[in-house]
Amino acid sequence: MKTLDITYQPLPKQHEFLASNAHFAAFIAGIGSGKTTTGTHRGVRAAFGQIGTEIIPSPNTGMVCAPTYDMINLIVVPSYYEVLGGTVDEGGLIADYNKSEKVMTLVNGSKIVFRSTDNPERLRGPNLSWIHMDEAALMSEDVWKILFGRIRADGKFGYIWLTSTPAGRNWIYQKWVQDKRDSYHLVRMHTFENIFLHEEFLKELALEYSGDYAKQELGGAFVGFKGLIYPEFNPERHIFDGELDLSRYAYFVAGVDWGFASPGVILVGGVDSDGRIDIVYEDYTKRRGIEDWATVAYQYHEMYNIQTFFCDPSKPDYIQKFTEAGLNAIGADNTVESGIQDVRKMITQRDDNKIPYLRLHNVTPWTQTEFTQYQWLTRNIQGVGEVNLDVPKKAKDHTMDSLRYLVRGVVQGSDFFGYDTQIKKYA
Repeated sequence: MKTLDITYQPLPKQHEFLASNAHFAAFIAGIGSGKTTTGTHRGVRAAFGQIGTEIIPSPNTGMVCAPTYDMINLIVVPSYYEVLGGTVDEGGLIADYNKSEKVMTLVNGSKIVFRSTDNPERLRGPNLSWIHMDEAALMSEDVWKILFGRIRADGKFGYIWLTSTPAGRNWIYQKWVQDKRDSYHLVRMHTFENIFLHEEFLKELALEYSGDYAKQELGGAFVGFKGLIYPEFNPERHIFDGELDLSRYAYFVAGVDWGFASPGVILVGGVDSDGRIDIVYEDYTKRRGIEDWATVAYQYHEMYNIQTFFCDPSKPDYIQKFTEAGLNAIGADNTVESGIQDVRKMITQRDDNKIPYLRLHNVTPWTQTEFTQYQWLTRNIQGVGEVNLDVPKKAKDHTMDSLRYLVRGVVQGSDFFGYDTQIKKYA
């Protein structure tokens, strides 16, 4: 029986990715960096039981995914054919390929299943030893969650790896950068690190691509989330640090988003005489009951002399608990579109280049994070593409809801933006 005997001389970043023992490795690189080929070599090694510290058995079954079947047929399957040297009759390591079922059988008995991720639910079922997700940034997080549960064949902890050019700060950025764990390994490669690309081609790329697009498409950089609700948010402009002088604020208010299994949030905002709001404190906590929320809310009231708690109106009984604790708590205006517009107005660049109307003190890490991840819900419509539904995703939104309640409450109680509503007087 033929065994694995493939000559391959990877570039340094490609070698780092291939040699990774991480259960979840990602090769995020610019165009022309050999992403698919490198991912294919890792797949072939896995099929012959040659990756990881916990060696998976050989033969085994792995899956290779791409966003569409066109990509499977035109890019991914040809890549595996090339690396494997073709069929046995051609001198290669492929014993059989069932084109209709898209299952490739190798000479050692391992099977490679090729699947599109356009319908994630169809990925359920098989127990796998390994998975290669090609152009993973074009896949939804639902695909990742489904596939994550499949790498359990033979009672072993299997392997998933990604090869992709970035597409904003999406779920890949969150898992491999922001929330990175020891089992995750990220390798990034710039297009210009591929010494085998033609020099004239690289020169033309440098002229054609610029700015953030070049950083993403050539540098493999995560330059920002797609479909952000608040693209105007700029950490350098909207986040401040240093010791707080509470005396500079005319009054304090709070926004409250209820939670238990999901995080609950209280944001405290100081409003100055010019109508600017500084978020000076955040409480972002899971598994806290309403009695305890009322207790800590009263402590914040004592610390900041909070005039009003603008609360998620969906739980009037919770608001009543706050009232019974001696707090001025009211159901917030939950008109999502208007609230988002109010927040956007307050973070938009001012013509006079002065301090923004809304800032975050650096003690608010969760609010800062959600500002950079709060996205519109989209739907992929066949023949049209990705369509914005003008509704926020119900994810990474706990502080954003709390902030919206707070800002909407302040705006409705003032003439700061020229609203016709009655001016609310604060003691």
